[in-house]
Amino acid sequence: MTHFRKYGLAAGLAIGLVIGLVLGGMWPHTPIHASATDRIEQYAIATGFIDPETEGVFYLDYLTGNLNAAVLSRKSPAFQAKYTANVHADLKNAIAYAAQSGNEIQVPQSPNYLMVTGSANLTNVGRTIFGNTVVYVAETNTGIVLAYAVPWSREFHNADKPVAGQLMLRAGEQFSAALLRTE
Repeated sequence: MTHFRKYGLAAGLAIGLVIGLVLGGMWPHTPIHASATDRIEQYAIATGFIDPETEGVFYLDYLTGNLNAAVLSRKSPAFQAKYTANVHADLKNAIAYAAQSGNEIQVPQSPNYLMVTGSANLTNVGRTIFGNTVVYVAETNTGIVLAYAVPWSREFHNADKPVAGQLMLRAGEQFSAALLRTE
């Protein structure tokens, strides 16, 4: 009897393993994409997928307000695409626009930013085609969030043609008046 239990348990385990492997092979495979974000003192860095196979890196310098983005070349050991924006200038414009609506917001002397990336399927504007990543930059003194899109050419990337351009400001809005602080 113990002989039957021993081999019956092993056979049942083997059959369950085979069934699991067969079903696992038939299950639809969904790729998992992750982005990373980090910050230290006056800098923030984040990654995001520009297209399903290509990741970009975004670097924000709080002191200058320069937001830089880069995409690695597929063929050479260099960055193939580089983009820039000035968050300080865009923040000032967003504050000026909010002032037209009656919101009294002051430009912070020492801006404090948070930065993350997200996915979006944006509609093309004219000849500009956008990648799948949007960079969100929040300024915590004002509660204003700016959203930047990446102009993207998969053909240029595949051909390893250098690209230099501007990140496109897609939106800027005050999300929280509770964050307002005078400096």
